[in-house]
Amino acid sequence: MKTINQPQDPLVQSLAEAIWQRIRFLAKSWVQYDSFVHLGAGLMPSPEDAEPQSAAESSGVMDANRLALDFILLSLQDALETENFRILVSLADAGELSLSRLADLLATNELTLQERLSGLLLSGLVDKNYDHGTYVISEAGKQLAELIRNVQSRVAAIIQSELPSILGNPDNE
Repeated sequence: MKTINQPQDPLVQSLAEAIWQRIRFLAKSWVQYDSFVHLGAGLMPSPEDAEPQSAAESSGVMDANRLALDFILLSLQDALETENFRILVSLADAGELSLSRLADLLATNELTLQERLSGLLLSGLVDKNYDHGTYVISEAGKQLAELIRNVQSRVAAIIQSELPSILGNPDNE
């Protein structure tokens, strides 16, 4: 991956890397599938189609900013679902866990948990150790969980200091 030489927040850097890996995986899968279909169908390109064309041009993907935003929101949507965030926090706190141990910890069934973990894996927020069959939070997942916990702490402090006076004031000034 080409790196852009500019200082970045660790959260931005880790999320960008995770999202890029998801896009890269999908793009490579698309190219392999397209090649397989053409090979399997015995299609030979006509001379006018033989001009080199990038996968991005042939798939219509031309707007990098829009593609980036779509994948950022998709990845964050996965992470910000309440149950998925509970998974991230559990992995952040406990470290590497098996599917059954994580299911016990979250009081959920393994099938539902495995579906949720698949989305978090695709988003780059969780990693899987295939040798041990365990899951661990990725650097991007750690950074995001830390950010949300920090915001949660700040909002909780504001609620504790401000809400009693609002609820105790019938005029709600």
